[in-house]
Amino acid sequence: MVRLFRVALGSYPSAYRRRFALEMEQVFREQWKAVQSRGRALEILVFLLWTAGDLLLSSLRERLATLSKHPTMKIPFSLSSPLGWSLAGGAVVAMAILTLVTSVTLALPKTYMSSTKVTLNVSEGAPQATDHWAIETELEVIQSSEVLRQAALRAHLAELWSPIYLPQGTLQPVEIVSILRDKLEVRQFRMTRLAEIRVYDRDRQLAADVANAIAGSYVDSQLGNPETSPQRAMLVDVADPGLKPIRPNLPLNVFLGLVVGGMLGLGTAGVLWWTLRKFSKKGPPTTPSAAASPV
Repeated sequence: MVRLFRVALGSYPSAYRRRFALEMEQVFREQWKAVQSRGRALEILVFLLWTAGDLLLSSLRERLATLSKHPTMKIPFSLSSPLGWSLAGGAVVAMAILTLVTSVTLALPKTYMSSTKVTLNVSEGAPQATDHWAIETELEVIQSSEVLRQAALRAHLAELWSPIYLPQGTLQPVEIVSILRDKLEVRQFRMTRLAEIRVYDRDRQLAADVANAIAGSYVDSQLGNPETSPQRAMLVDVADPGLKPIRPNLPLNVFLGLVVGGMLGLGTAGVLWWTLRKFSKKGPPTTPSAAASPV
């Protein structure tokens, strides 16, 4: 978030940034850490909205002050002037869009992610090409229907998901596997023989339980005769419930709302300024005097 704030400081004039950018960034960093440490969503929202509004208005004020000091660009500015009304209208549009984006983000359901790691049943002495295909094969095994069915039994997904996805009745194993695949992501972990199993769900505890169930089902599927087929797959990390939702991304959405709102606000201000100037130049219609009219 500090990086996004640093980018937003680019809206200020260069002279202003040279004098105050480092101090403003330091103050924001300390305030952001304090707000994050308390972890209250409403407080974070109020802080981000206040910061975004302050950046928008103060950067506009500094830009106007810089222009008014330029010897060839004197701008008569007051709140009752066309420019003042235009900037006020643009600010209202920008804040409305920012508020809308933030409200929608907070209203969206939160999604948590939990991950675990298992070693793949791949021989360490295999050639690189063979090793690559063996890893891809094991990744597909983790996502196979049999492994996912066993994981669903371990995590009791039929009892947990049936009231959510069906008005009445019980989900069939095929349906549970289909839902589970939509919530599952399996990939090789950093060019190693480890597989990372990620599960996404609105219930953070359930996401961790399902990830552990899939890992356990895969490890059990690799059991064979210890003399002829020793087990190489094993659980490395246990999934824990996610502390913060990964979707929606509140800081990113607020920043995007600030950028989009600022652009549309500036566009609105430009259209209003052009319209007000055009109508103010026309003035009231003139009528010929009685003395000048023909008798």
